[in-house]
Amino acid sequence: MPPPNCLPDPATLFPPFLDKRPTIEGVAVNGGRRTTGVFLHPRLPLKVAQVMSPLGPILVAGDEKAVYLVEFRDRLMLENQVEVLRRRLGADFFSGTSPVIEQMRAELEAYFESGLRKFETPVGFSGTPFQERVWGALKDVPPGCTWSYAELARRAGSPKAVRAVGRAVGQNRLAIVLPCHRVIGSNGQLTGYAGGLERKRFLLAHEQGNGRSFFASFSPSDSSCASLDG
Repeated sequence: MPPPNCLPDPATLFPPFLDKRPTIEGVAVNGGRRTTGVFLHPRLPLKVAQVMSPLGPILVAGDEKAVYLVEFRDRLMLENQVEVLRRRLGADFFSGTSPVIEQMRAELEAYFESGLRKFETPVGFSGTPFQERVWGALKDVPPGCTWSYAELARRAGSPKAVRAVGRAVGQNRLAIVLPCHRVIGSNGQLTGYAGGLERKRFLLAHEQGNGRSFFASFSPSDSSCASLDG
C-alpha cells in the first residue's frame, strides 16, 4: 500500500512528462556484424515521485545521486522546465523513487511540519554559468528573511543585471530548496511566483512562524501564477 503522502501513480497525472522505456533505433556492431534494431538509449533516467504537502502535490525528480527538480504540480510552465532538463541533462522521466528522492520527501515533510531550515539532500543544477551563480546566491537567503532582486543581483556579483537575475530566478527548478519565494520587489511588494502568490505568502509566513492559519484556508486552486520570477 503506498504511503499516505505520496500519490500512488504519477503516470496517471503526468502522462506528458513520463517516458516509455528509453530506446533508440539504430545500428549496433556485434562481432563484426551490423545489426539494425532497437537498443537501450544512453540517456539519464530520472525517477519521478509526488509528495503531498499542505500547498498541494510537489513533483520530485532525481536519480541515485541527486535531485534535479522540486516543483509544485501545477507550477506555471512546468512542461517547459521538464523539457529544459531533457535537453540539458539528456534525461528521460519514469515513475519511481530513489534514496535521494526519499531523503527529499522526508525533508519536505519536516519543512512543513516542524520548520526545517536547511535541506541536506544532494541537488543538481542544470543551468548556464550565470544562472548557477544566481542560484548559488539564492540559497544564501536566510529562512524568515527576504531579499530584493537588486540585493540578490549584488550578492551574485552582477549588480546592474537585475532583470537578468530575475529571469534566472524564474528558471529555478528547485522550489523551496532554492528559496526563490524569499525574493521580493524593491518596494517590498510580493512579485510573481511561478507556484502562485498565495503559496509565496504562505511560505514566507510559515518561515516567520505565522503560517499556521494558512493551513486551514489555503487551496491550490486559489493560486495565481503572475510571472516566472521565482
